[in-house]
Amino acid sequence: MKKKNKLLLIAMFVISFSLCSGLLGTKNSALAAPATLSYGASGQSVVTLQQQLNSFGYGLAVDGVFGNGTLNAVKSFQASKGLTADGIVGPLTWSALDQGTSSQSGTASGTATLRYGSTGSDVVLLQQKLNSIGYRLSADGIFGSGTLSAVKSFQSSKGLTADGIVGPLTWSALGSGTPTQNQTSTNPEDNVLQYGNRGAAVSALQQKLNVFKYNLTVDGVFGYSTLFAVKDFQTVVGLSADGVVGPSTWRALDNTPAVYPYLYDPAQRYQNRVNSSNCYSSTGYYIYVNRDRHVVCILTGSNHNWTIQKIFTCTVGKPSTPTITGKFTVKAKGSYFVTENGLICKYYTQIYGDYLFHSILYYPDGSIADSRLGMDLSHGCIRLATANALYIYNNIPYVTGIWIE
Repeated sequence: MKKKNKLLLIAMFVISFSLCSGLLGTKNSALAAPATLSYGASGQSVVTLQQQLNSFGYGLAVDGVFGNGTLNAVKSFQASKGLTADGIVGPLTWSALDQGTSSQSGTASGTATLRYGSTGSDVVLLQQKLNSIGYRLSADGIFGSGTLSAVKSFQSSKGLTADGIVGPLTWSALGSGTPTQNQTSTNPEDNVLQYGNRGAAVSALQQKLNVFKYNLTVDGVFGYSTLFAVKDFQTVVGLSADGVVGPSTWRALDNTPAVYPYLYDPAQRYQNRVNSSNCYSSTGYYIYVNRDRHVVCILTGSNHNWTIQKIFTCTVGKPSTPTITGKFTVKAKGSYFVTENGLICKYYTQIYGDYLFHSILYYPDGSIADSRLGMDLSHGCIRLATANALYIYNNIPYVTGIWIE
């Protein structure tokens, strides 16, 4: 009897243990946390991440590889949700991806308050409205640096506070009174033109500006290049540089001789700018950076007597991490450094603190990761073609003066 009872107790224990183990195993499986992902990860978890990001309008290739595109999308998403934008997908980021659905899949309201980092169908609508007046944005539903610049430009043109935040006043301005798309007068000079206009009158304007060596594409679109040319011409002839082409600007275009100093010469413009200010350097070299025009100029000479030797195209900081401005001197140099994302930057020259001149970005295997220049997209450093970064590294002495504006 005792033996039977003992066997019965053992059997009951085994059954209970098996049941508990199964239940616990099921529960643990159901609660298993998603993997923490970061740059360089790959596999099914990355596929899931990319699919969820795409539901918010990021348009990633679902390849299961956590590369630069995925990294940038994660950082943008984190910033839009008020999370630390470190590019690491942990529990908080997974939770934010799982909660709710993006407005990308819904109908745009045209009333949502939008700002840098916003995503969704309202951003698509915003980009489409801006494109209708000549801004040429990618309508991808991502409020990035290009959309931010366009919003600020539009707000300024409408007399609004150019803060880059799209609220009721900006939506209202976008919804009414868009710039003239096609001029009605047969005489181009009867039209007042401004940024965003299109048509035959804009083509006539571009042709007149090209007489002064601005080398514009005559496409009838009053975009950034035409705006710059108009403002520059207005400055040279002594008009208010507001970018609006009215009777005074038309008359100046017709009556100004196409000779120096009215011919556009970017090197001369930059050289004059440097020589108009106190720009000291004890080395005989000077570096001038114009962030708006994305150029780095190398000059030789002395204060008020500098001469342009080279002009390089560069990329500068994006609006959220702008390149510093002011006057500095060349400090440390190095053949390369590795970013926090594992990318290689070659031939760096220190400006101040973490702000450097350096090459375009490379992967550790030596292939190019990002070669884009002439844009606002860095974390504050000034990117150059590798040969140009090498030139500064090899030829510009320590304590050489630098002016960034």
